Amino acid sequence: MSFSARDNRAAILGVIGLALILITRFVAIPFCENWADTRDNIAVSQDRLQKFERKIRRILSRQGELTRTYGQGALTPLKDIEASRIDLLAVQDILRKGGFAAASYQRQPHRKLKDIDGVVIVPLQVRGKCTLAQLTKSLSALRSAKTLVFVDRLTLVNNAKKPGALEVTLVLATLGDMEVDGS
Repeated sequence: MSFSARDNRAAILGVIGLALILITRFVAIPFCENWADTRDNIAVSQDRLQKFERKIRRILSRQGELTRTYGQGALTPLKDIEASRIDLLAVQDILRKGGFAAASYQRQPHRKLKDIDGVVIVPLQVRGKCTLAQLTKSLSALRSAKTLVFVDRLTLVNNAKKPGALEVTLVLATLGDMEVDGS
């Protein structure tokens, strides 16, 4: 059986057409779909990156505020709960230098921070005596602590026998990383 020139042309055009269909179906369409998915992924990634950049800017501005309020200790990385307790006990010297005569230090149970997962508040109750000026000096000196220290609660009772002398119950706190500790 011999093919005429017209039959050869039809067969060649048929093979070319079939090849174009196969190339379109198995190469071009998957490539275009992959390209569209990649563009969508890039758009989603850019959006996530912009949100992340906004968070970083917000954190950096908050970091500046925290440093101005709480001192350089606000910049220290979080430690596990026990290491945070030890750092918090180190403020004894700062309080003593300010004139606060501490009578007792009592550990308090840590509690979760509502806004940040994995972060806990590690409190320490301090009872002692001092004057109002000494208390003010001691509390302002807490900014020089190597770790973040803030006052969680403060109770003052005026000593009736000694005017100007205060009996102070002070709950100092720092932050700890619950995930490092495994608690």
